Amino acid sequence: MIDIEKLADQFSAAGFEDWRRLVDKALGTRSFDEVLKSSTYDDIGIEPLYVDSGAKISAIPGVPGGPWDIRQMPRHPDPTIANREILADLEGGATSVHLKFHPASWGSTDQGCGIVIGDQEAFDRVLKDFRPDMAAVSLDPGPDFLRAIAMLTDFWAREAQSADQIQGVWGIDPLGVLAGHGRLFAPLDAELARMAALAALAAGRRGNVRAVVVDTAVYHDAGASEAQELAAALATGIGYLRAMEAHGLAVEQAAGQIVFRFAADADVLMTVVKLRAFRRLWQGVLESCDVKHPRPADLHVMTSSRMLTRFDPWVNILRLTVAGFAAGIAGADAITLAPFTAALGIPDRKAQRLARNIQLLLIEESNFHRVTDPLSGAYAVEALTDKLSAGAWKLLRKIEGQGGMAEAIRSGWLQEQIAKVVGERWRRLRCREELLTGVSSFPKLDEATVRPLEIDPAIYEPRDQQGSRVIQIEGFRDPAPVGQAGEEAEALAPIRLAQPFENLRDWALEWAAKNGRAPRLFMANLGRPSDYIGPATYARNLFASAGFEAIPADGFKDQAALGEALHGVEAEAAVICGTPEDCRARAGEVMAAVRAAGIEPVYLAGEPEILTSQDQATLSGAFHDGMDAVAELETLQNHLEGKP
Repeated sequence: MIDIEKLADQFSAAGFEDWRRLVDKALGTRSFDEVLKSSTYDDIGIEPLYVDSGAKISAIPGVPGGPWDIRQMPRHPDPTIANREILADLEGGATSVHLKFHPASWGSTDQGCGIVIGDQEAFDRVLKDFRPDMAAVSLDPGPDFLRAIAMLTDFWAREAQSADQIQGVWGIDPLGVLAGHGRLFAPLDAELARMAALAALAAGRRGNVRAVVVDTAVYHDAGASEAQELAAALATGIGYLRAMEAHGLAVEQAAGQIVFRFAADADVLMTVVKLRAFRRLWQGVLESCDVKHPRPADLHVMTSSRMLTRFDPWVNILRLTVAGFAAGIAGADAITLAPFTAALGIPDRKAQRLARNIQLLLIEESNFHRVTDPLSGAYAVEALTDKLSAGAWKLLRKIEGQGGMAEAIRSGWLQEQIAKVVGERWRRLRCREELLTGVSSFPKLDEATVRPLEIDPAIYEPRDQQGSRVIQIEGFRDPAPVGQAGEEAEALAPIRLAQPFENLRDWALEWAAKNGRAPRLFMANLGRPSDYIGPATYARNLFASAGFEAIPADGFKDQAALGEALHGVEAEAAVICGTPEDCRARAGEVMAAVRAAGIEPVYLAGEPEILTSQDQATLSGAFHDGMDAVAELETLQNHLEGKP
């Protein structure tokens, strides 16, 4: 038998500098920093290799053991159909229910997803044949939280056999509603007072009821960075603690009434780091409030809406799986995954079932819940957790300097900070520094069509439910005057990262409908396959992201071969692909031949500087790394439409 220790003694120990020399040798003339380093939207550098950095290594407080709560969210707006979804999901393995109220429920014409629940009758239809002891019910009620809570408590009073069966989350989040919807039904101070009174009521009830939610998905889906999400969660949580303490709740009791809702996306590393950092930061907040035995943060993690795509939605299945994995190993208490067709509209039953079953596979087949905080001690994770925590705390101090979360929203300061990050997101996406598989990278033009359910628009007609604000909730005495004017602020607009490229594809579909075929791209490939395969693959994928079909072509060794290939070809654009030497030597004659065949414009796959100055002057454009690809493709589309 080989003695491994003796064998290892024959080799000298390798250090970081040894690794770096080998990497530099492999990179050649390419820059180490440009190729292997990246940074987050909070300017936190991500290294290719981490060694002991002195980062704090400790178990994150409050990470639960055992499987997480599979909190399924029905998506159909009709209460009766949503009820069927709920019962099917619970029978199929879901362990709790998340009810999101559509804006039409409270008389709004705003767009959104959720169930249209305008009155008690509709609410009862949503939970028909559901028993309170079956599962917890979590609400996302929007601004009309009093009415939603009244409906749920009325249902509990009639259906629960005992108070111990009652379990759920009321979902009161005035600051999140103000930021996301841009308005409240009453002044913020009045809604905070009501929140505090309801939290006191929930704290005194038997059963397991949490009254308050801090929903950072509002900021995430508007494009916020990880540090901005964490700072918003901390500042909102602190604001709610103050409001509840002013109403007479002890800080420890008030903290026990809060559930934090975060978004998970396909960036596994930063999703894990974000959730770990928040648990550590919230623990620090409670300890600074002299809470002797802080209750760990309760984390409900939902799918990032901004990461989902309309085109090639099948890739969303991978995104959802990765997001669920990240949330699970980061210690989420409850996870809600969206259906893979959510960006298209109302999903069918298959998509809903798959969203649930992804979680069952992660738990039952992959066993990710069996190790608590599995990434604890990993140098990269610990270093990034420290840096993100420091960045979030710095932002929290700035929010407090604005007068707290309420003033940061009212003044528009927070919205401005998020807008700066969104601008950088769009730059990276449009320049393809960040790629979206199936949309800006490797788009599949012949993808299988996925259609959402067709919904009768009449169901979204707003209900006139504003009327009296006197709501009957047993044990609740409204501490705020009724009939006050509401409050407004600049609403955070949700984004989807794929939108710029999806707009290009939408144009191509309209063009194809008018012309009987998709727009085509002629590939002027020069030389042997090994000469042109790199730039040709780049160009084919880039133009496909705008809906252009590439006409297959082998390499053209001479003008005769090119002329023969161009005979009878119908294409809306052409691109020259080859080595810098071949392009410089032949670009002029290639452009002349392509244009003689009636194809215009003609582009280069590469930096225009590789051509002669004369050829650069006649070239229509060039596609290369670092350019605004969306802008250039929009220019091409405008050209084909005859627009200046």
